[in-house]
Amino acid sequence: MYGHYLILLSLVIVSCRKENTPASADDASSSNKKATTGLVQGPPPIVWWSDGPTIPYADDIPGDVPRNNEYGQGFSINGKGYVCGSLLTTGWNTGDYIGDLWEFDPATESWTEKSPCPLAGGQLIEAANFVIGDNAYIVIGNATYQYNQPTDTWTQKAYIFSVPRALATAFTINDKGYIGLGYDQSSSQVSEQNDWWEYDPVADRWTQKAAFPGAKREGAAGFAVNGKGYVIGGSHFANGHGNWGSKVWQYDPVTDAWSQKSDFPGAGRYEAVAATGTIGGVELGLLVGGGNANTLFTDAWEYNSATDNWGQFANMPGGGRYVPAGFVVGHSLCITNKTMVSLNWSR
Repeated sequence: MYGHYLILLSLVIVSCRKENTPASADDASSSNKKATTGLVQGPPPIVWWSDGPTIPYADDIPGDVPRNNEYGQGFSINGKGYVCGSLLTTGWNTGDYIGDLWEFDPATESWTEKSPCPLAGGQLIEAANFVIGDNAYIVIGNATYQYNQPTDTWTQKAYIFSVPRALATAFTINDKGYIGLGYDQSSSQVSEQNDWWEYDPVADRWTQKAAFPGAKREGAAGFAVNGKGYVIGGSHFANGHGNWGSKVWQYDPVTDAWSQKSDFPGAGRYEAVAATGTIGGVELGLLVGGGNANTLFTDAWEYNSATDNWGQFANMPGGGRYVPAGFVVGHSLCITNKTMVSLNWSR
C-alpha cells in the first residue's frame, strides 16, 4: 500500500510458550498464558508490512535534518491519521521539542501540517489521547486539549481533579473517553498511579471510576474492542528498578468493573503502540513494539476478545522504535518514528 512490500504472508498464528521476562508489573500468582489459536473464520486475510512517507519535519537549526521523532501522539479521525507533538532528535543527546500537528492522507500517501497544539512541545511529552467523533483529546498533567478536525482548531477542556499524570493509558468506549494509571509529574520520587477516569464530552466533565486493581504502573498499552477496554503490561518501579509486566486487564464501562484476562504472550514491556483494527470482519486489538530496560521490540500481535487469545504477525521491519506514534487508517496500522512503516491487511 505505501511503498514496496517488505513481507507478504497469510495470517500467521503461532504457538506460544512462557517467556523468560523481567519481573511482572502485576501482583501475579500463577501464569495463565494460553497457546494462540486461529482467530479469523474463513480464508485468512493477507497481512504484510510496507514502507510509508516520512513526516517532513524541520527544526530550528538551519540545514539540520531531524533523524527521529519520539513521544508523538498518534490518532485517527475520519479516515485521516495524525501525529501531534514530538521530540525531534538530531544527534546524540540533541533535539527540539515541538507541538506540531501533521495529518496523513492515505489516498495521496502524503503529510500536511495542521494547526499546532497550543501546549508547548516539551509539555506534550508523555501525554495520552483518545478520539470521540470528530475530536481528539490530548491529556497531559491535569489538562485536556480538544482538537476538532473539521475546523482544524484547538480548545482547552475540563481539568481532571487528580495528580498531574504522564505516561497514562487511554482509549474510547461508546463515545466516552477513559484514562488512568501513569505517574505523578509533581512528585520528586517515582509515584505511579492506579486511578481511573471517564470523560463525558457532552458535559465536558471528568468522573472518577473504579480503581485499576493491578499494581500501579506507567506506560501500559491500551485499546478498546467490542465495547470493553484492555490494559496490557506497563512498568512498575520497585526495588530500585523497573519491572515490566505481561498481565492483561479488561475494563467494562457498563458495570464499572475490572477483570483479568489471559496474559500477553510476548515479553513484558511498556510504551508499545496499541490500536484497534477490523481484520477479516473481526474487531481486534493490535499491539506492536514497545520496550524494557534492555530491548526495543519488533514483534506484532493481535488480540481477539471473543476467544481471549493472542495471535502473532511477522515482526515489524527496520528494527525497534523508541516511543513512536501509531494510528489506524483503513486497513493499515501506521507507525512513525521519522520513517513510517505500516502493518496492512487485505480485508
